[in-house]
Amino acid sequence: MPKPLCTTKHFKLAQRLRSRIRSLSAGDPLPTVAEIKREYGVSQATAERALDRLRRDGLVVRPPGQLRVVVAEAGDPAVRRVAMIRPDYPSPTFDELCRAIARAGAEKDWAFDLVSYRKLETLDLKRALGDNDAAILLPPAEFFPPRLLAALRRPRRPIIIIQDPPEGARVSSVQIDDRQVGRLAVEHLAGLGHRRILLLLSEPAAPSGVQRAEGWRQAMETLGEKNLDELVVSSGTPMFAQSLVSTYEFFCRWLDNPHPEFTAIFCAAWTGAVAAMRALREREIHIPEDISLISHGGEGMIGPFLNPPLTAVETDIAVYGKAVVELMERHFAPPHVAEHLLIPSAVVVRKTTAPARVPS
Repeated sequence: MPKPLCTTKHFKLAQRLRSRIRSLSAGDPLPTVAEIKREYGVSQATAERALDRLRRDGLVVRPPGQLRVVVAEAGDPAVRRVAMIRPDYPSPTFDELCRAIARAGAEKDWAFDLVSYRKLETLDLKRALGDNDAAILLPPAEFFPPRLLAALRRPRRPIIIIQDPPEGARVSSVQIDDRQVGRLAVEHLAGLGHRRILLLLSEPAAPSGVQRAEGWRQAMETLGEKNLDELVVSSGTPMFAQSLVSTYEFFCRWLDNPHPEFTAIFCAAWTGAVAAMRALREREIHIPEDISLISHGGEGMIGPFLNPPLTAVETDIAVYGKAVVELMERHFAPPHVAEHLLIPSAVVVRKTTAPARVPS
């Protein structure tokens, strides 16, 4: 893997000039490109790129009509600059992840550029990276186009993919241990005596949802349950659709038609839990007296605010953000190899699960 750009000569030179600026006052001139070349023994390209870096940080400016750059009155002397590349549509999950990563990065004096894209097939990774030292890519549940995969096989700077990394990419990733999520949900319900546990899929097909379903299936098979396919209920929500509304409408129809018996539901995403709670309530099916419900909690904290408060398999989002930043920091010191971290989750018991009713 090529050396990250942040370890090249222009970055090191920018760091040395940054230290020099600390002893200067606003308006004081910096050496010219020619003077920097002689003093630091670098090429003109390296000197120019180092000054561009300082300009980017707002530490120096070139006043109109002058050839020399001078120290700016105010700037943002962040130690590192990282591009946060995410889809341009609203997403509570992406919002929480970005916020957690930014908070962890702020402790190390990093700055983040928020870069958005409409679809992976339109994402130009080089342009999105810009002159940042590294990038964090948050992908939606889409297939990675060949052009983007090729860029991820030979990254010029450190890149970390959040959640669903594509096969073949030679970059690091941090994701929730989604198989564990499915297993934990079933194990919690089984401990309360439930065996007929429905799996409700509310989000568009994505590796994370597939893995939660695999964890559910593994745990159900361990319980000795049969005919599991009839307990899988998928709303079939397409990409970019409103999953909350479509799942609610679908689950209402499912409940109103003949369906297999069940005593509990595991929702692979919180949108499914919200939709199911409304649909059940409208049919006077009580939670948890009649049906227990557990969900993946998402990266936010919606569970405690539902009525009743939602029992959920949750991930400490602060731990997640810190893991991303610490992994990126390791990549700033080459040589480095791609790492794939799985963040564990835990069941947070609230008011939507209870012991299974004993048949009379």
